[in-house]
Amino acid sequence: MRSLILLSAFVLFVTGCAAPLSIERIRAFTPESKIIALTGSSRYDAKIRTALAKKGFKVLKWVSQQQVVSKGQDGELARIYNEATARYGLTFYWEFVARCAYNSTKQIDGTFEITDINTNEVLLVIENGGMTGACGQAGGTVFDGLAEALLQNWGNYEVGEEVGTEPAKVPLGKHADGVETDDFHKAKEAAKKGDHATALKFLRPLAEQGDAEAQYILASFYREGTGLLQDFKESVRWYRKAAEQGHLGAQNDFGVMYAKSYGIAKDLVRAHMWYNLSGSKGNEKGSKNRDLLTKEMTPSQISEAQDMAKECLKKNYKNCD
Repeated sequence: MRSLILLSAFVLFVTGCAAPLSIERIRAFTPESKIIALTGSSRYDAKIRTALAKKGFKVLKWVSQQQVVSKGQDGELARIYNEATARYGLTFYWEFVARCAYNSTKQIDGTFEITDINTNEVLLVIENGGMTGACGQAGGTVFDGLAEALLQNWGNYEVGEEVGTEPAKVPLGKHADGVETDDFHKAKEAAKKGDHATALKFLRPLAEQGDAEAQYILASFYREGTGLLQDFKESVRWYRKAAEQGHLGAQNDFGVMYAKSYGIAKDLVRAHMWYNLSGSKGNEKGSKNRDLLTKEMTPSQISEAQDMAKECLKKNYKNCD
């Protein structure tokens, strides 16, 4: 009985130390759906997905948002896209506070940061403290608390002048509900069939109007010589445009162009910068390429590249190189 009382006291003490719920609305937004992409990875991803699913959210891994490129037997490129489209990204941060007395459960202070995938703007920040699992008492986890707070604040407030009244930006290749436009869909279907001339016919106008995904695909076409003459300089030009809009695949591939000196002077520092920016938002290729490239760089080069990445992030990826 004595040990039970001590354990109960410990559990109550730990729970009482949890950080209170905090909600900060950075920008107003009107959600188009409840589809969210995790923009990073942590040991708690599965619990986050479960907690959000119970609140009606659909959660995608960030890599599922990316274009998958593979070579067939005859060397042709196959491009596959995930049909589910997330408009908003969720990054989870946490700090250790205490450990449960008798199991591996931890008390943490957790943060959900919601961003607009298209603009990389932070929209909503929710902080809450709690346990990662059961610790001798009933009740939800810290993830359940964060998910409930997110649901209650999912665009559930008036658009005030202090947070901006500018309408949300929608990719040119998609309608406001996230469904692809006819031109973008026709381009994809033509590419799947190997009709690259038709694909380019629909893609180029979208790229010229500023659609990041269309710019990324067009850059890939120029890089591989798909449906047109191979032109590394043109590829660099379109990769840069897409990378400056925060397109993770373009940021990684732009880094490749710098690392390999394809259409641009070789620059390992800038290659590392773009890899790092891409990887920091969950692009696995970006993280892998960054780590591999560090083996070819001096400590001073790595430090410079990291500083440049921080500055580039502050400038929202514009004019970084």
